[in-house]
Amino acid sequence: MKRVRLGIWLIALLALTPAGSARADLDPVVPPGQRGQSDAERSGLHDANRLRTVFWNYGMVGDFPPDPGKVDLSVFHSVEAPKGSGMNYTDGITPFVMGRIVQASGDTSIIMETGFRERQGISPRYNRIMRFEPRPGYFQADPTINRGRSPAISNDPRTWPNQWPGRLA
Repeated sequence: MKRVRLGIWLIALLALTPAGSARADLDPVVPPGQRGQSDAERSGLHDANRLRTVFWNYGMVGDFPPDPGKVDLSVFHSVEAPKGSGMNYTDGITPFVMGRIVQASGDTSIIMETGFRERQGISPRYNRIMRFEPRPGYFQADPTINRGRSPAISNDPRTWPNQWPGRLA
């Protein structure tokens, strides 16, 4: 009998909870000043474990030369393996993140986001490239310290920020 009463109370409580409006207009989790920005883009060089390649902090590994017919493979590396061989195995690798959404009209759509360098759409609302953008604060921004303007790399303290976002000083 107690279980039945408890069940009735739970059902009544759930029925009174405004589920639809609770989901409707959620504020973004990340404050505007901490959201991804194109001016925080940086590239770095991975040169370890028999690989050498450029990587970008917006989600891409590898690169494509500006003029493929005249590329100097002694200085251009796009996933060179083994390093020093001049054998480049790719021109770019990036994750693709997909999700199924229900639009206000009730239609279901599948959206995709990626960090690739080309064929990116321009946001009609914000007039900027729609792709992953790095959040500020995760690299040393001072070019007199971080001369290569690299993203933070674990074995290079010159690339580390003065304080990591979200950490106490």
